[in-house]
Amino acid sequence: MTSSFFRNGCARLQAPSFPLKMLVALVAGAVMVPAMPPYGLWPLLLVGFTTFYVLLSTLSGWRAFAAGWAFGFGYFACGLYWIANALMVPGNDYAWVYPFAIAGLPAVLAIFTAVAAVLARRFAPAGTFAGFLIFCVAFGGMEWLRGHLFTGYPWNLYGYTWAALLPVAQLASLGGAYFLTLVTIIWAALPGYALLAAPRHAARALIVGVLSFGLVIAFGFIRMDMHPTILRHDILVRAVQPNIAQEDKWNPRKAYENFDRHLVLSEPKAENRDKTTILIWPETAVPFYMMNDPSARVMLRTVMEGYEMPVYLVTGLLRRDSMAGAADDDAKFYNSLVVLNSEAENLAIYDKAHLVPFGEYIPFQKFMPFGPFVQFSGFVAGDGPRTLSVQALPPFSPLICYEVIFPGAATDRTSADRPQWLVNITNDAWYGDSMGPRQHFIMTVFRAIEQGVPVVRAANTGISGVVDPVGRVIHKASLFTENDANVPLPAPLDRPTLFSRYTDILFFLTLATMLTGGLALHIRKRL
Repeated sequence: MTSSFFRNGCARLQAPSFPLKMLVALVAGAVMVPAMPPYGLWPLLLVGFTTFYVLLSTLSGWRAFAAGWAFGFGYFACGLYWIANALMVPGNDYAWVYPFAIAGLPAVLAIFTAVAAVLARRFAPAGTFAGFLIFCVAFGGMEWLRGHLFTGYPWNLYGYTWAALLPVAQLASLGGAYFLTLVTIIWAALPGYALLAAPRHAARALIVGVLSFGLVIAFGFIRMDMHPTILRHDILVRAVQPNIAQEDKWNPRKAYENFDRHLVLSEPKAENRDKTTILIWPETAVPFYMMNDPSARVMLRTVMEGYEMPVYLVTGLLRRDSMAGAADDDAKFYNSLVVLNSEAENLAIYDKAHLVPFGEYIPFQKFMPFGPFVQFSGFVAGDGPRTLSVQALPPFSPLICYEVIFPGAATDRTSADRPQWLVNITNDAWYGDSMGPRQHFIMTVFRAIEQGVPVVRAANTGISGVVDPVGRVIHKASLFTENDANVPLPAPLDRPTLFSRYTDILFFLTLATMLTGGLALHIRKRL
């Protein structure tokens, strides 16, 4: 009876006219958005993918492309609406771009799901196991390409739904977020395949799906139990969250008021008396001219000299670099992180390497006439991931703002020094009280799991926090509040994770195996 009900529903889904199918695809994509952080309603991924899988089985060619695009547009438009909030900050001159931002980026990202849909339908029927394998390969592969082509934008990978079920997220320690996303696509599309396949094949597939899900959960619980949180009580970290409104952050008349707010939140407390303290300020907490101001240096030294034990400041810095005698127009600007000692002396510096297109640099600016519309020449990119080893500090890998969203790019794998922790500094004030800052924070959880090291995050208006090496959130400050809490630095895992050593190897091996198996099954059926 139940089987007949679902199969009748499946038949009705395949029957409508093409415009109605486009609408269903759009809604199927939108339905999956609450599966992402901060909501984590992961069963909705099954609803969305199952609906689209069945729908796609009736389409091919340009119709499959169009339906795939609608599916992706629904997902990205509803999941990334908050990006346009940055254009609505008071005093921003680019509010006129709002309609393009809210629809343009989703429209471009939806091309990846459109191509995946065409590839999925090109090689094998959806009701066959070969077709199911190729569908998963196509969508998993396009998610990887989305994270790499044209600098990449791997926001809201399907695997991030498991932030709500941390044992499943432990799979990222083996193959990273893309591998977890591929496995998630397999689970999510499986009911769709079962609806189209012969009953005995459907039953086997569902049993395998349930068993594999159970095994992954068991693996996750065992891994988390084997790695309890170990805190280093000789080192305290303080992720300073000053909660400065975006319209005030770049107001020159409030520069010293903002600087003073950072200083007040950095003053020593009783628990700092016998421990090394690492103060972490957010992205671009200090403008370049203030670092050259002797009075600002004196104010900073006064606070830091109040600590009895060693104290270090890791801060975001808007850095200007110009050659002697060069004109101001020739100066280069960097979005940087600098490490200072108690004397306010520079010990190390890192320049952000993965810049935000149109936010921190203008793509093809030399060839495209953006000059009349944009008065910012952009930042200069740094050299890439680095491990900073500074005096008594445990070696760490710095990540500025959205550098933390890229799996496999959190550390310098060519360095002999394995970082013992990651530092992420950011300013998410642009995006208001939306899903954006919450999703951004969750990505630190996955970088911690992938690398097997803790992550400390300082965000201007939030969310600041500390995450242990298996993704447990040890401390989290609320959005739009001040934070000056001292937190013991968690210790890293004793051994590097499989992903930290081999990055996406497991993902590509699984992808290649599934593709080979799918094509082989399809060819054998045709012979």
